[in-house]
Amino acid sequence: MRHNDTNALPDAPGQLDPPRCVDCHTAMRHSCTEETETGGERRIYECVKCTSTQSIETAAA
Repeated sequence: MRHNDTNALPDAPGQLDPPRCVDCHTAMRHSCTEETETGGERRIYECVKCTSTQSIETAAA
């Protein structure tokens, strides 16, 4: 697991804005990145307001 040392956004290619929290609609910050079993990436985001989490997976290239 790789932790993001900075909160610079955007952190994903082609992503202009960070995802919004589904609970409170606040912009989320990138928490860490994990490699998936298929060789892709799973990016974990955390809401800075209500601390809920969301993950977004990308396919292996």
